[in-house]
Amino acid sequence: MYCSQFNVEIYLGRKGSMIVCKDSNEEIWFRFFGQSSFAEYSTVAESSVVNVSQMLQSDDELSLFAPLGCGFQTGMGAVVNVAKAGSQIRSCKTIIAVDRFPSRLELATTLRATHTVNTMIPDFDFQQAVRDISPTGVSVTIDTTGVGSLIEEALQSLSPMGKMVHRASTPPGYKPSLDITDLLTSGKTITGCIEGNRISNEMIQWYREGRFPIDKLVTYFPASEFGKALAKPALRWKE
Repeated sequence: MYCSQFNVEIYLGRKGSMIVCKDSNEEIWFRFFGQSSFAEYSTVAESSVVNVSQMLQSDDELSLFAPLGCGFQTGMGAVVNVAKAGSQIRSCKTIIAVDRFPSRLELATTLRATHTVNTMIPDFDFQQAVRDISPTGVSVTIDTTGVGSLIEEALQSLSPMGKMVHRASTPPGYKPSLDITDLLTSGKTITGCIEGNRISNEMIQWYREGRFPIDKLVTYFPASEFGKALAKPALRWKE
């Protein structure tokens, strides 16, 4: 999960191991972010194959549980394993959702966020908005945007001994502006997170218990309409 060759092994892709056919000897490119999402077949290590046949109660659940291997595992793992917070799984008292789109904030409320913060209101002040809810700051922040200004605001919003979990790629060349003395005197922690730090088999059980409503966060598209799915991220924050 974490290694000195992470970028090379995960992002660049490589040839080798298999050929298309004996006549051409054309080698297959693989390992693009560890997967080929639109491929009919995938080349994977045996240790990466998970037999879920005993976990499914219907064929439809295979589609629902497919994102557990990356998207949901990364988010849930960041909260439970890295931040050690737990959200509603561990009964946190205060859960603040921050976004610029009202529809997302409404969804967060239905998923038991106790407070929402809309960054698009006039004269928005990140620190004031957080401290109106938690006067001494928050104990945990989790950045899913990769936006430099929001990362720095989230760090400032921490209370003493607070922890910031970073789990989104930033633009190339971005260098954070850090007050090292503040880190020293406040005891704050900044940590990265890949894939939630470990696989959690508890996610399916949490879903069945109604504590992890992944069905409300999934949208299905036919493979032929993948362009519509790719257009959805256009709603991300832009500086």
